Amino acid sequence: MSSSQLAKGLTLAMPFTPSLPANFLNGYAILNSSWLTWPVNVYDVKLLGSEAQGQEDRGRIKNVIWDLRSEHKAQCRGLGFVVDVNAHQVVIPGNWNLPVPITTDKYSVRLEASLIARATDKGARGIVEGILREAIKLHFKKKTCPELGDLWQDFNSFCQYPVPSGDEEHIMCRRFEFGVKLLSGGLWVVRLSISTTLLDSWTFGDYYARGEVRLLADRLEAKRRNRVTRKNRPSAVRVLQQYKRGSSEVRALDFEDYDLLMDHVTLSPERQIALGVQCLRCSEFKKGVIGVPIDELRLILDTQITQEDHSDTIIGPAEREELTRQLRSFVDGAGAYGQTLQLSEEPVDAEPFETTLIPPPDVRVRGADGKEVVIKTPEIASEHSLKARARDRSEHIRRHGFLVRRPIDPLLSWP
Repeated sequence: MSSSQLAKGLTLAMPFTPSLPANFLNGYAILNSSWLTWPVNVYDVKLLGSEAQGQEDRGRIKNVIWDLRSEHKAQCRGLGFVVDVNAHQVVIPGNWNLPVPITTDKYSVRLEASLIARATDKGARGIVEGILREAIKLHFKKKTCPELGDLWQDFNSFCQYPVPSGDEEHIMCRRFEFGVKLLSGGLWVVRLSISTTLLDSWTFGDYYARGEVRLLADRLEAKRRNRVTRKNRPSAVRVLQQYKRGSSEVRALDFEDYDLLMDHVTLSPERQIALGVQCLRCSEFKKGVIGVPIDELRLILDTQITQEDHSDTIIGPAEREELTRQLRSFVDGAGAYGQTLQLSEEPVDAEPFETTLIPPPDVRVRGADGKEVVIKTPEIASEHSLKARARDRSEHIRRHGFLVRRPIDPLLSWP
């Protein structure tokens, strides 16, 4: 069931214990939202030499401000945030004062406004969402939760530490994501989502030691197949470095030696073993290329690779409830740049919201040999037809994996 008044990204869930609401959202209310305020400065950033500065440039304008902050640390003291509110403007703490206007051969920056961002002001919604999102992300990076254990970051998600088990082909890591949404009636909610990330149980070193580089190459190709960036370039292949020598540290990287590995595929298994490859090149976000020992590298898998094993990643209701409560307890009390988040004990009750039934649209799925298959929308949105459609889609995913073109952020619109 969907509602034009419910924020994108929140979903209805069925209760796991009698104490929960009959229908609830996968989020917890921020109880002290009326007290959340931050003084901020809004800067306009123009990228020179770019005729159409668009949404894909939001990361670039944030990097401009972070670089300027590094150059002017005396004027930008303490922890802070850089929030992109649109393709041209970013927000930083009010006590960060850049010496604007600034113009270089690459960009120009000027102060647009200085104001107080309040959670009670709907006009500041984008700013408040961004500040809280950055605050919770910082909390995950700096704090630890004994119940969840060590976590590693993959973009805006955090995953549990990988623990190989016996002869299993895959290593499962629970994946935690969060978001901040403003619902109707001015209700601020922290959305908590739980899924599963699969890792290859073999390291890159295992493939080379066994002369099985072709198998690794097939998996790399499966990850890149039909996936491009916004600039129509092949997407990066994500890998995990799991340190072996006296450290529990792990980090997600982009694999940079794709072409070199494809060259090694042409060699015989004996030649692959004889190569004695020690390191392959990878890169970390906003950092340079480094050599990583191949016995520390694992491939982060996609459903195109796991296919029918995808069903193993499904989280049962009891485990999902336990993990969600642990996440809620971890985020509750998190610092937010001078403020403290207070979350409700129970997830948000969905019953008070006005709802409208919207039949699902046609859905594209991955068929045999990677071909695209379209499952049509039910003519009548009955329980039977919706269940049949769900089973059909689930069967395609179980057998062939998800159909992936490139990441999107869909927008639901209505008259």
